[in-house]
Amino acid sequence: MRQGKPYGTAAGGQHQDIAGRAVLDAIGATVQLTASVRDGNDREVADADVTWTSGNTEVASVTDEGLVTARKNGSAVVRAVSGQFHILT
Repeated sequence: MRQGKPYGTAAGGQHQDIAGRAVLDAIGATVQLTASVRDGNDREVADADVTWTSGNTEVASVTDEGLVTARKNGSAVVRAVSGQFHILT
């Protein structure tokens, strides 16, 4: 599994961090991704709603909590969205 910390920034200095980036090497394998929305002072925005989606649900599914499951060989982009912030993993 490769680890990384991608993030996006919007006007006002707010950004969203993704705690994990992964390559799943077996069908049925899972990885838990987490996201946090932060303000311009790098403080976490409490109770920020984050919506998770998979760009290829045949290859990888993702739950509302960010748990990604490999379904078959291929690639998929998982997106975390909070308000105007969009993060790809």
